[in-house]
Amino acid sequence: MVLNSVIRFFLLIELKQLKFMEWKDLITAIVAIYGAALTTYTIYTKRRESKTQIEVESQISFLVFGRGVSDAVVMLTAKNPGEKVVLLNTQGFILPDKKQVFFPLPYSDVKFPYELQSGKDCKVWTDARQFAQTLKREGYYGTVKLAPYYRDQLGRTYKGKNWKFNIDSWV
Repeated sequence: MVLNSVIRFFLLIELKQLKFMEWKDLITAIVAIYGAALTTYTIYTKRRESKTQIEVESQISFLVFGRGVSDAVVMLTAKNPGEKVVLLNTQGFILPDKKQVFFPLPYSDVKFPYELQSGKDCKVWTDARQFAQTLKREGYYGTVKLAPYYRDQLGRTYKGKNWKFNIDSWV
């Protein structure tokens, strides 16, 4: 809005007709606009740095052990691109009817509760066939939308993008 006013100012007035006082006012306005923009950017950056930012992803993966490869696993990854350390304690999926499936004793590259440092990630996984059988026992079939999540010690839930999982192809 302020930028539009400045543009209109230039369009409506010929630069040759400006007097010394008007130039001084123009320079003051430009400096004020620059200062306001810089302050807004600084506040936004500080606020973003102070927030916890956990990115959650899910996928089908295979684990490599020496020369061998595991059976397919459902893997949940939590990444911390923020500046704050987050203490994670549970993870799982939110089902279409809002029920939750979590991994009480997950296979993982870390031990939970886990202090996820800035710039680091952690992973948990379970066998894809066992996961599909668990969902089938709970009455799910076909392709279901699952929302992966991690939860921290303060009870905040960090969700990833919905993920489609075809139960019938793994049972």
